[in-house]
Amino acid sequence: MVCVTPSQWPRDQQQWAVCRQMRADPDLQTTPNIITAMADPKLSVKGLSAGATLAMHQPLETQRVLDIITTALALKLKPPTAA
Repeated sequence: MVCVTPSQWPRDQQQWAVCRQMRADPDLQTTPNIITAMADPKLSVKGLSAGATLAMHQPLETQRVLDIITTALALKLKPPTAA
């Protein structure tokens, strides 16, 4: 499973909450979460800092989306280890 989250939702910050909640949920923390970002690199950095696995820049092209999803699945996250 892969989650693709748009970086620009009607209510600011909800998309980052999804990233953080996925990383905190034991059932979802290993699920790759890809954010789609407009050309603004700040949105990509913000999403990656919130727990997104990868970022895609819009406009989206079919082959690029498939390549990034394939990469995300190959990089499937490992659960965090207890310190």
